[in-house]
Amino acid sequence: MKKISFDFDDTLANSISVPYFGLDGEIYYSELHFPIEKIFKFLKKCHDKNHDCIILTAREENDKNINIINKFLKDYGAFDMISKVYFTNHKYKGDFIKKHNINIDLHIDDDNDHLESLREHKINGISSLYESCIYENLDI
Repeated sequence: MKKISFDFDDTLANSISVPYFGLDGEIYYSELHFPIEKIFKFLKKCHDKNHDCIILTAREENDKNINIINKFLKDYGAFDMISKVYFTNHKYKGDFIKKHNINIDLHIDDDNDHLESLREHKINGISSLYESCIYENLDI
């Protein structure tokens, strides 16, 4: 079994901000998330092969972000596919993985700085910006 980690924002999920008026007449924004299909399919493929799938996000660990990610996973039927969510609190992911002694076989991310940080620590990373055929043919 391999451990595969996924970034959340702009890798596993896209988001849009939807404006709305509050009862006080002020404009507020609600953040809506929806899956990026090619990465979501790859997550399902990894899960179906019994790999340990986790989320490794640069978001801060707080109740709001925990709820956002959990809601997304529940809404799209992936809550049971993810064994753990790690929040790096805006630290580079390679540094975070090494500091916390997390063994990762592959990480998927859209951020080149995080991917470079992984390379510096000899951790395999792949950009989520590749075409879907990369994930369809990736041997895991």
